[in-house]
Amino acid sequence: MLELGRTRSGRDRLATLITYMLQVIDPMNLGRLRAKLRTLGSRTEEVAMTIAEQLHQEGFKEGREEGIKKGIKKGIKKGREDGIKKGRLDTLRSLLVFKFQTLGPAYEARLKTATPEAIDRYFQRLLTADSLAAVFAD
Repeated sequence: MLELGRTRSGRDRLATLITYMLQVIDPMNLGRLRAKLRTLGSRTEEVAMTIAEQLHQEGFKEGREEGIKKGIKKGIKKGREDGIKKGRLDTLRSLLVFKFQTLGPAYEARLKTATPEAIDRYFQRLLTADSLAAVFAD
């Protein structure tokens, strides 16, 4: 390893060797490997640190990309769920106003905070209810 570090092509080979060792060595032995590389001199340590920085950057980049993908997926799912809920609320509001000619602020507030289950109940009650109070009776 000392000989490899003395020429430019040797440093490239040394970098390849250290990269391989860092990827295949048992994590329990990384400390021993680092200590051994330090004893081989500053050139070898510089090569090892450059490689470690590159591996760290690659890991960081992969982690960030994976996080972005998960975030986008989660955002699409949330957007879809919110859109479905809004569509159901708009439809329910429209039917309530059609049937009862008005929808007061108290009932409007109940709609805004309604869970999907509550919305289902309101739809079912709307079919047979004779007043807004009957639709929203909980």
